Amino acid sequence: MEIDKAAGTTTVTWAEPDGTTFDQTSREVALYAFRVKAGAFGNKAPRWDALPLTLIGTTQQGQPVNGPYANRPWDDPDNAASRIPEGPYLFLDAVYDAVRGTPQIPGWAALTTDGRASLVHVTDARAVSKADYAISAKVTRLTLGAGEAVPGALPLRETVILTGSERLRLHDELPLPDPLGGSTLVLAGLFPHLQPAQPVILHGNLWDPVAGAATTIVGVESATLAAPPSVDAANAITTVTLKQPLARQYARAGAVLLANVVTVTHGETVADEVLGSGDGTALQSFPLKRGSLTYLPSTALEAVAAVTSTLLVTVNGVRWTEQPTLVGSGPETQAFTTTLDEAGQTTVVFGDGFAGAAPPSGKDNVRARYRKGLGTSGNVPAGGVEQLIDSLPGLQKVTSPQPSSGGADAETVAQIRVNAPGSVRAFGRAVSAEDYAALALTYPGIVKAGAMWATRSPTTLQAFAQPYVQLTLATANRVPLAENPVVAAALRSFLDKRRDPNVPLRILDFTPVHVDVALTVDVDDRFPRQATLAEVQAALRPGLNADGTPGYFAFERLQFGESIHLSAVYAAVHAVAGVREATITRLRRMDLDAGDPTKVRDDIFVQPTEIAVIQDDPTDPARGRVAVVLGGGGFVDT
Repeated sequence: MEIDKAAGTTTVTWAEPDGTTFDQTSREVALYAFRVKAGAFGNKAPRWDALPLTLIGTTQQGQPVNGPYANRPWDDPDNAASRIPEGPYLFLDAVYDAVRGTPQIPGWAALTTDGRASLVHVTDARAVSKADYAISAKVTRLTLGAGEAVPGALPLRETVILTGSERLRLHDELPLPDPLGGSTLVLAGLFPHLQPAQPVILHGNLWDPVAGAATTIVGVESATLAAPPSVDAANAITTVTLKQPLARQYARAGAVLLANVVTVTHGETVADEVLGSGDGTALQSFPLKRGSLTYLPSTALEAVAAVTSTLLVTVNGVRWTEQPTLVGSGPETQAFTTTLDEAGQTTVVFGDGFAGAAPPSGKDNVRARYRKGLGTSGNVPAGGVEQLIDSLPGLQKVTSPQPSSGGADAETVAQIRVNAPGSVRAFGRAVSAEDYAALALTYPGIVKAGAMWATRSPTTLQAFAQPYVQLTLATANRVPLAENPVVAAALRSFLDKRRDPNVPLRILDFTPVHVDVALTVDVDDRFPRQATLAEVQAALRPGLNADGTPGYFAFERLQFGESIHLSAVYAAVHAVAGVREATITRLRRMDLDAGDPTKVRDDIFVQPTEIAVIQDDPTDPARGRVAVVLGGGGFVDT
């Protein structure tokens, strides 16, 4: 028996093999506990052969005696007197007040011996005086159910009688077994208003299939309902089907399905900003006054850019059109263009009267409506959105169970140098595999992309009947697209509008290869200890340093298929001024070497769809750490 105080349940397991299977939601199924353990009247009787002849004999000194227990040796197993008397009544060996039963609400009694049990109903239980077996006592007499009788052949002394039955309430809402996964979910409650194609979010603790237990890691993933819900009012449950199976497995306990899901985008609305007054002069320009202009993913079929501006500009109340350039525009074309400087300042620029019209004169007649806010600052963690600026009737609260994704900062000059040739070569269309990668990098939130033609199975090396383009991607916040189907669907739509739909395309999330590094650094006596140690940590940091430069293990620096070499790590350490000597005591791949904390690999090979990643989270060492320990040398600087 297992007691779960937290859940308020008790689980009972019996040793007998499985018998009849019952529906736990049926009202006819009942479970009883026996609170009284008794014996039959007479089980404590004195030994028959120890009684005087006056009680058990037939003759004494040649004279007839006819004792009351003559010919009834209850200790002889072959004699009927050694068994509980058959009949509609059962006498217990004492008075038991806890035993109850009526014809309307009968109780139960189980007569057990040698591992076998006989069940009978109890329709009455009362105290009576009983004399037999050379003893007399006040005992409880059980009246059995109509047509029932004490079974024969039950030994008087060995039979144990279990009675005083108490009906226990069965848990009629037992959870389904772990884990939770697949495309069919059973919900506790009735939810008939769910609709096909409705977006939902599953939130719960992840399930570890190896350990066969729930983890403390919270998982969240989006999904879409494939069909109307199946409502079972009798059992108060609703079954829903997802379009795609869940990407991961979850523990059922605590898992919830969120259905009132809407998509929101980053950016605060600036409703009506006065940019200035037109004066009819050429190339008038007006800077936006409220910060970074928000750009959203483009939904236009023929748009070359992957993003579209939220800026709306009016002159004298008439909307003018934004163009990438005013070259080719006529003198009457009511259009403008924008420029962006290194500080993130957006400026609206009008035409000169030849290439684009100049805004007419008027006081405060140039106005703008836009949203402000841009970049990775919008990639807030789960739970980062908790309230709306404007209240809505009937809306009690809001929450963001998933981290937001898709926000990307403006490219640096170095990134422009790398990405510009590809974007110019693709020019908004994907033909070659390289074009697919270049086009994906123009989509907001995608920071790494690699594409290749898949012509053979990587496991069997057999040629595919129809080769396909395999596009591997990484998002800015490293949230897999598989966990964010809304973004994945928008990206797929963006790519499909700009490629040959007859070419099969498979989009994959990159696979992280978690790396663990530890080393000891000796410092040149001419250099400060802690400062040199900090420089080594910065050189290897798995992220960006304060000055924006990436460390050797930074996700921002490493690329798909870039292997980690022991010699390269040594080179990065020795490039730091003041390092006299370094000893790498651990360089391991966690999925292969987790059990060997002293493993030092010469090379960690990374496949084209993988990236070496060091999470460097003290609470999750299984995803890799960078540990730099100070050895000897150097002078004290703290």
